[in-house]
Amino acid sequence: MRKAIKALSLLLASLSCFTACDKSSEINDTISVSEYEKSSFIETISDPITANISDDVSVSAEEITQDYELITIEPECGPAIELSFGLPTGWKYECVMTEDEPTSCITATLWADEDSDTDNGKLRIEYSESGYSVCGTFLEEKSIDFNGCPASQGFYDNSNVWSFIILDGEYYGCGIFNELTDYEKYSDCVDIVLSTIEFKKYAGEK
Repeated sequence: MRKAIKALSLLLASLSCFTACDKSSEINDTISVSEYEKSSFIETISDPITANISDDVSVSAEEITQDYELITIEPECGPAIELSFGLPTGWKYECVMTEDEPTSCITATLWADEDSDTDNGKLRIEYSESGYSVCGTFLEEKSIDFNGCPASQGFYDNSNVWSFIILDGEYYGCGIFNELTDYEKYSDCVDIVLSTIEFKKYAGEK
C-alpha cells in the first residue's frame, strides 16, 4: 500500500514539473516573438521618416544657396525707385543710372556669363520716371498680376515669348524687357529673375 502511494506521488510530481516547464517554454516563446515583432515594427516606420526628412532639408538648402544671389540697387537720390532681383548662378549684371536729382532712370542689365563672347541677348530691369513708349505694330498685350502689382505683358508677331512687362498704377515707370535670342535655353533662369524682382519706393539719399 505504501509503495502504491509513493509511486502515485512520484507520478503527480512528474506531471506537475512537466506542466510548469511547458508553461515556462510558452512564456519564453511569447516574449521572444513579441520582441522580434517590436523590433521589426520600429525598423519599418523609422527608416522612411528619417530618409524623407533628410532629403527635404538637403534639397531646400541647395535651392537657397545655389540658385541665385539677391541684388539690391538703390538710386543715388530720391524720391525714386529701388530695384532688387535674384541673379542666377553663372549670370552677371551691370547697372547704370542718371546723375540727376532725383534719380530719374535706372537700368540693370543681366546676361549669362557663358555668353560673354557671344551675344545671346540680355534681360533689362528698369525704372524710368517718364514711363515707356513701345511699338504697337503686331503687338498683343494682356493684363497680368506681376508679383502683386498690375502690369501689361507684351508679345510681338504672335510669339508665345513675352517681349516686355510694364507695371501700371503705383509703380508706373517700372519695367522688364526681354532681349534674349534663345529664351528657351535660359527659361529656368528667367523664371528665377522674374519671381524675385521687387520694386520699392525710395525716399532718401545714399
